Amino acid sequence: MRGLTGSLLFLAILGVSGCGTEEAGQAEEPGAAQPSTEEFVAADRVCDGAFSRVARDLEGLTGAVEFVDRPALGESFDIPAFIRALRETQGAEEQLCRVFTPTSGILPALEVFFGWEPPDDGTESTTEDGTVLRYDTGESALSRNQSAVITFPCTVEGRNGDLLKARLASPRGGEPDDRITVLNAASLAIARGFGCLDESGLTTGPPQRLEP
Repeated sequence: MRGLTGSLLFLAILGVSGCGTEEAGQAEEPGAAQPSTEEFVAADRVCDGAFSRVARDLEGLTGAVEFVDRPALGESFDIPAFIRALRETQGAEEQLCRVFTPTSGILPALEVFFGWEPPDDGTESTTEDGTVLRYDTGESALSRNQSAVITFPCTVEGRNGDLLKARLASPRGGEPDDRITVLNAASLAIARGFGCLDESGLTTGPPQRLEP
């Protein structure tokens, strides 16, 4: 009788233990969706406000109204910190920001880069039909396919007369005028940060197409 009682007690304990394990497994199921901690913001706030003057153009270019900047290396971003990094860089270009929307998936909806290059490099840029779309901002401003490029003078000690080159990549394509307007806004923010706005030749309004 004592043996039967002991066996029943053991089975009861095992049953309780098994239930606890099952509940814990359910609570910690591998791969369970976790709530996102990212904060999507309006167009005028993403990338430290670099596009605050052209919020509607950014929305038109990306087809979204909410955005988040995910820096490639995970570092926090602000324009003064970027200015310091760009002043000292020895690389081809530095990434200003990498913008995602709620529906862009793993690929960014927009990327903006800046780098230094010697003047008069003769670089050309073409659109889908082979024509060059030029704009009246900076020293040179071009829009093509899924990208745009603006170069402008910006005197910075130690750069030996190099021009600043801004580049935008927009996988969704979008309108060329939107691309150049968004990139011009970012260029204005960087030119102000370096104190070279007056010499940059950048227009403070939407850039206008030049005749071929």
